[in-house]
Amino acid sequence: MYDAFLTLVTRLSDLMWGPWTMVFIAFVSVYLTIRTRFFQVSSFGYIMRSTFGTMFDRSGDQSVDRMTPFQATTTSLAGTVGMGNMAGVATALSIGGPGAIFWMWMLAFFGMITKAAEVTTGVHYRDVDENGHVHGGPVK
Repeated sequence: MYDAFLTLVTRLSDLMWGPWTMVFIAFVSVYLTIRTRFFQVSSFGYIMRSTFGTMFDRSGDQSVDRMTPFQATTTSLAGTVGMGNMAGVATALSIGGPGAIFWMWMLAFFGMITKAAEVTTGVHYRDVDENGHVHGGPVK
């Protein structure tokens, strides 16, 4: 009984996470890049000014309930960069050689728009209850 269950779960996992999944994710990233007219390139200056340019700015709202730009940047980086990313780069270099760096850059370029779409969707569909607490969003 247990072996049959494990076999079923393994087959479902292979079906859902096969090579076609990577093709689908790549297609969505390229589609979003084209659809947003290369948002990663056209808005690069705005993105840098909005993150690093205001990271240490304390002239805005200093409410206790709000995150500072530095807190928002570090929270976003903490949720995005992890041990898998660091170990993945080392593994890719050792197995794939220097050419792996090019493909990591390409994946990072197209992954930027996927992350931007994910955060935008999270912000759009978050809710604020009657007590003013935010539920949902990109960080929750």
